[in-house]
Amino acid sequence: MTEPREQPQDDPGESVVRRVAGTGQPGSEFDTREMPILADIPADESVVRAVVDPSQPGSALPTRVMPRDEFETIERRVADQQSPGSDLPTGYFRREDFEDLETREVPALSDEWRDRAGAAAAALGEDAEVVGEVKAAPASAGAATAFPNDDTPAVRPIYDAARKAQQGWAALRFEQRLPKLDALRAELVIQRNDYVPTLATAVGRPMVEALCGEYLPVLEALRAMEDVVPPLLYDHFGAASPSTSQGATNLVRNVPWGVVLILTPSDAPFALPMVLACDALAAGNAVVLCPGERHPRVAENLRKLFVRAGFPDGLIQVMGGQWRDRRSLVEGGPDLVVFEGVQAEADHICRAGAEHGFGVLVGRATKELLAVMPGADIGHAVRAALWAAYAGGGFARGRVERIVLHQSMYDEFRMRFLEGLRTLNSHHAQLAAIADSLNQGRFQKLLSDATDKGARVTWPAGEEPGRWIHWKGGVMENLPDRALASTERMEGPACALYRADDVAAEVLRLHRVSPASTLSVLGTPSRADRAALEQVPVSRICFGEPILNGGSFTAHGADGLGLPRGASGPRMMLRPQVVIESPGDPSRIGWFPYTDDKAYALMEAIEAEYHTDRAKRIKAGLKFSLNGHKRRLLRGQE
Repeated sequence: MTEPREQPQDDPGESVVRRVAGTGQPGSEFDTREMPILADIPADESVVRAVVDPSQPGSALPTRVMPRDEFETIERRVADQQSPGSDLPTGYFRREDFEDLETREVPALSDEWRDRAGAAAAALGEDAEVVGEVKAAPASAGAATAFPNDDTPAVRPIYDAARKAQQGWAALRFEQRLPKLDALRAELVIQRNDYVPTLATAVGRPMVEALCGEYLPVLEALRAMEDVVPPLLYDHFGAASPSTSQGATNLVRNVPWGVVLILTPSDAPFALPMVLACDALAAGNAVVLCPGERHPRVAENLRKLFVRAGFPDGLIQVMGGQWRDRRSLVEGGPDLVVFEGVQAEADHICRAGAEHGFGVLVGRATKELLAVMPGADIGHAVRAALWAAYAGGGFARGRVERIVLHQSMYDEFRMRFLEGLRTLNSHHAQLAAIADSLNQGRFQKLLSDATDKGARVTWPAGEEPGRWIHWKGGVMENLPDRALASTERMEGPACALYRADDVAAEVLRLHRVSPASTLSVLGTPSRADRAALEQVPVSRICFGEPILNGGSFTAHGADGLGLPRGASGPRMMLRPQVVIESPGDPSRIGWFPYTDDKAYALMEAIEAEYHTDRAKRIKAGLKFSLNGHKRRLLRGQE
């Protein structure tokens, strides 16, 4: 090893701090700092050396060794008295005193040293004080958005841009707004080969499910917009004026709300937010759209769709975020909030609406029902129930959680259902990744509570997934009404079977235990049973096959309180109900099993069904009609 050059005794050091780490050299086994005694500064004011061990100065220069208890420059503060992290004098403080920091070192500088530091900063041309009070640096010229320096809410620019754009948008007639909606529809059709795979990958669903459950409902809503919206915009004359107001007229006019804030859950990543946003835009509103936070890639695609369709700046704004961000938007001043999510957030939104005076439309996620009537085809019912209960690994929007069967067919249905679920997992459970959606702790809590109260849970393919299987389904039986799983959504791959002598009466009883918004009926009910089923207070009833919600929105709330009686009184006392009739074909393209042929057939059919250019629709339809295999797939014949 090279010997170090010997320093002369009068070498002042010239502000160089030496570290010696050589064998045979003083202080080589320590991490030390050396500072010479300066000749022009009195010894009692000189800052000399701090060493770990006074017996090992580690220097060839004249130095002074000062005891540790004479150093007051740095005070070490730690969170835990048992782990001070220092052999210097230590002050102890509680962890909560330092917010999210566990330890902190604070210079204990005297006023003299603070003045010296300030003078040095001024000599260097620093605008901000480097010691003591810290001042914010000026924003650069290239900064996109500067954080407000006053009490202006951060969401105010969002609503200002929305209101400015909405004024011009609402002044347009519907036929002037329609080209933008048609451009959005064309974008979905032309770029389907990009959007659909991206959507399926982002939400962890098979292509067929992404098409049937998320993509096609948006195209259907856009295609029907021209027929649905214009009648709502007509002026209507109300009832005759009362005797106390002779000659007065009562005109009812539907006008846009203004700025509509739409908050949707993560289990409805694409169809629901898109349909609600398109409805609001078609009616002349501006939209601030906040889809579920678990799928940021889908939210970014939503934003790109509206940008490419050419909507005015600020009219539709898509942003993500968790509840704290959404709460700021709720309190920022929308005119209407459309919300579906957890109950605690809904309560806050309703209170904010009452306080700030904006409208609130709250949707509720419900436990959907499937009724299998006597005489139904067992094989068809099993295939339909498997798809309705376990599509998307149990996370498809509006999926069935309760299946009611007649006593005479329960045992056979159960045997086939369990066997179908066992084989279903080996083929299709690897297609739907639900790890980011399944709350495993809550799911197990519901199942454990059910078994503790007398229910039986069966896992036909085993409870734990295999290496290439993302999920395995379970079946609950003998579920008592007092169990949590009877009133709370499962939000996981499980459903419950119910045995009944009177299916319609059991459906009504279960609806009273926990409301449903959709009732699906398999088989042909008698006239009395059909009348009883139609009396169940649900939003949609489908006879012949199960139906998943897709882009629909079931609202539980009152509106129209400020309208004239001709539109508010009777309207508020009626609830709409959709009754769907289906021929009950043996299968549907969206049902299990999933194949690539189904996905390709649907992708090709999109252009023939939904393209905005009539000539291209005819050309695509003619091409599709020549392919018998794909045509039979769409009809459910293969």
